[in-house]
Amino acid sequence: MSVEPIIAFGQQPCGFFPRRFLVAKIRTARRMQAQMGGRIVFFYHDSDHDPRETRTILRHRATGEPALLNFAVATKLQRKFSPLYLKRIAPYWHGKTVGQLPNYVDGRMIDLFRKTSAETVADFCLEMYINMGLLDRIDVVRSSDPALRRRACEVSDYFVDVPYEGEIVRARAKDGAPFPRYMSSQPSLSMSP
Repeated sequence: MSVEPIIAFGQQPCGFFPRRFLVAKIRTARRMQAQMGGRIVFFYHDSDHDPRETRTILRHRATGEPALLNFAVATKLQRKFSPLYLKRIAPYWHGKTVGQLPNYVDGRMIDLFRKTSAETVADFCLEMYINMGLLDRIDVVRSSDPALRRRACEVSDYFVDVPYEGEIVRARAKDGAPFPRYMSSQPSLSMSP
């Protein structure tokens, strides 16, 4: 019985137009697949919470000056602590950003952006990557998938998603207890990963 090769790589959402390193990972995986066959698996780490990771860096078409564009989300607590798969995009963000894009990208990319619609940051980025054709014939596995989390091996130091002040936030857990500074008053939180 032969086993099909699996070419796997991972990345958290890295901007609505992906950064070059993600595109390089995809191209490298495709080259490897062309050489040895098999299937490609993209581990989409949408459980990351850091809003700096989703900044999209674009250059002004006339001046070449860089611009850092990022998502506006529903609340400050979400922005800072909620995982990307739960960060809800503010209603005004899409229209405002469409208005800025002509300074940075061509009409085709603006059209892709305009037709992309999602409630959360992680979903929006993933839909953009799919619409751009980057993930054709690539299996996507999301870190937020409860089934994937249930199959994970036991570890003593990990992150969990827990309720806090009406939101779900990322909390680091060690030996079953949370220890982020902002949760010190919440000792009874459930710590299942």
